[in-house]
Amino acid sequence: MNNTFERFKMPWALLKKALYRTLKGKVCPVISGPLRGFSFEMSEACGLAALVSGGSSSEGDTQRQLARHCRPESTVVDCGANWGLHTFLLSRLVGPKGKVLAVEASPEIQKLLKRNIAINKIQNVEVVEKALAQVPGIIRFNSGVGSTTGRCARKDESVDVIEVASTTLDEITKSQPLPVSLVKMDIEGAESMALKGATATLKIIRPVFVIELHSPENDLAVAKIMQQNEYGLYRLNGKKIAKPDCSWPDPEGVYGTIVCIPKEEKDNHSF
Repeated sequence: MNNTFERFKMPWALLKKALYRTLKGKVCPVISGPLRGFSFEMSEACGLAALVSGGSSSEGDTQRQLARHCRPESTVVDCGANWGLHTFLLSRLVGPKGKVLAVEASPEIQKLLKRNIAINKIQNVEVVEKALAQVPGIIRFNSGVGSTTGRCARKDESVDVIEVASTTLDEITKSQPLPVSLVKMDIEGAESMALKGATATLKIIRPVFVIELHSPENDLAVAKIMQQNEYGLYRLNGKKIAKPDCSWPDPEGVYGTIVCIPKEEKDNHSF
């Protein structure tokens, strides 16, 4: 069995590389999954997985949670929009009378995201060309070795570091004419910093958050902020996180992608 798998593993890897080289830079349709009907520019940022709406089971679980908690005709915020994987789904979910604010820090990915929005003639998405931070201003941003690894730079880093404008979640949400019902956040370890710039959003607007976590220290910081603001923490499968003061490798701790629901809204959100 293992020998058979190994025999096909290498040819399949070579086939995928050849297919990617053939399609790179071309407009491709999504052929299955919740993004079916959209098209995108094949690039390193999305890869072949975009053909099947992201491909992985974790992306599918995240998409199901976005669909459950997104309210039609509301405003939603996609923090770390990348090439548009979740942006396009949210655009479909809020409908033509809703709005998606797609926050993306990387200048190169911003261009790709805008091209994909234009390809699909989407009218209800606004690209916010800034990084999320605790305060508005300028931050150092590491563009990474590839187009999918951009993140806030550490103080000791200098390679691949650029300066980008930053904003806060409060600045983004405070002036929206439609209620903000949902915030999806995947910003490569800067989630706790961004939440420190979301005081009014957490205390007054109180949207549902779907947050991808990236490190034990940051995971605990996120959990602490959400609990201080009276949010319940859940896994993508709907199970309540039993030990929000513990991180990985405790299986009952905080890690992975979590769903944060205002405690007063729990009965209004089904899993």
